[in-house]
Amino acid sequence: MTERDYMRRFAGIINAVPGAVLRTLPDSGIRGHKKPYDGFLIHAGRHYSIEAKIGPRELEPHQVTALAEDMDAGAGCFVLRFSRDGVTLY
Repeated sequence: MTERDYMRRFAGIINAVPGAVLRTLPDSGIRGHKKPYDGFLIHAGRHYSIEAKIGPRELEPHQVTALAEDMDAGAGCFVLRFSRDGVTLY
């Protein structure tokens, strides 16, 4: 499974929680989407930016920059690490 597949499954679980909305960002072709992370969550009026990784893969420098910009603007940010054992939040 790809990161996008894992994110879609995770979104289905989170969207079943009352008051939570998780949207995956669509890949719009060669350049991808404007923000280089995989999704965002709105819960209790707060925005959270989400980047997903499979296993030990590291964040790209542009992803770190985008997440830092969101944190500076008041958003929460976290990285989901998907593995055969489940998901880990960072």
